[in-house]
Amino acid sequence: MKPADFKYAVMTTSERQHQQGVLALFLNAATMVNQSVRLFWRQLPASWGGGKCHHLTLPLSEGKLVCPECGEEFVGRWVRMRCQQCSRVVPSRYALGKAFQMVMPQYACCKHCGHRKAHPEHLENPDVFQMQEALLVLEPLTKPEQYAR
Repeated sequence: MKPADFKYAVMTTSERQHQQGVLALFLNAATMVNQSVRLFWRQLPASWGGGKCHHLTLPLSEGKLVCPECGEEFVGRWVRMRCQQCSRVVPSRYALGKAFQMVMPQYACCKHCGHRKAHPEHLENPDVFQMQEALLVLEPLTKPEQYAR
């Protein structure tokens, strides 16, 4: 038997309760600090942009979405790029600094015909094979009648 185990076994009931109470107080304090740090961290991105919300906790799905931080409404739509000349699907990516807002072709020209222009194609109900080529774009909802479903 270790000396620490022996000391705990010899403790009286009041000493054991005191030790458990101190441990409970410490755990409660740690929980409160953890919750306050999480709350601060959740509000931090809004304070960086001068009070502007960056919508970091927005759920990524299609349809009508509401940002839990600021309450702004969005519409999530699937978009893929097509070549204007041969109408083939062009690999696409998000524009730099505009994640989930703007889609552009991954390459400067079409790999099939060499044409430089591509246009976005909005998909209403994409299949699994279409979703592999599509990206989700979040558009701000300005008018309630803009989104009808």
